[in-house]
Amino acid sequence: MSSMTYSFKVKTITEECIAWINKWFMHNGRDCNAYLGISGGKDSTICAALLKKALGGKCVYGVSMPDSNQGTNNAEQICKYLDINYVYAPIGNICDEFNKFNLSSYAQMNLPPRVRMTMLYALSQSNNGRVCETSNLSEWYLGYFSNFGDNAGDFSPLGKLTVTEVKQIGMYLGLPESWVNRIPDDGLPNSKPDEEKLGVKYSDVDLLIRTGELDSSETIKKILTIHNNSSFKEGVINLPTYDPLLPNLLT
Repeated sequence: MSSMTYSFKVKTITEECIAWINKWFMHNGRDCNAYLGISGGKDSTICAALLKKALGGKCVYGVSMPDSNQGTNNAEQICKYLDINYVYAPIGNICDEFNKFNLSSYAQMNLPPRVRMTMLYALSQSNNGRVCETSNLSEWYLGYFSNFGDNAGDFSPLGKLTVTEVKQIGMYLGLPESWVNRIPDDGLPNSKPDEEKLGVKYSDVDLLIRTGELDSSETIKKILTIHNNSSFKEGVINLPTYDPLLPNLLT
């Protein structure tokens, strides 16, 4: 257990995040719409809830983009609950065309996220929009995304927040517990839960990010190895200006 005491001020950070989104749109797209992929996972659901709070539901578009033989994971229900626009844009036929070429297994695995981002930008650009990237800090730290796929976007509300913190925001916003604590997976073909695939727990990753300490040196080594091996994925995206580690946000 870490010796550092870290208490996340969920109310303060949630308000900071909503204010940051509003300010970002004032400077980078006044009167623009916000587009994001709705996967049914906690990150996209919580991002959508934050966008609704910041911008109002009429200009927020949640886009469900299932591949062939893939469900929508309650995407329409989530958009209806949040009172935002719902767009259904299946990508199976598009992916099928790409897969006619001799693609490697890894290229096939990363194809759907990249096609989804192309779809999001096409829809967004056609309707005076800006694309929201929904990854959290823990995923960024581990490089757990498809480059030019689910890590792409114009702004990233959760980019400085760990999985643990994102969940706290979801509960603070009053979202259904089953959505906030849904077991995350990568959304790729033959998918399995993130933690099973990574071999580490997000709770350990989050604690290491925030305190630099863990009980197990072996777990630290494993997390740092994943982090270092994915460093080539680091890119530039518009992250919030607030930081949960600033002294005034710590107790």
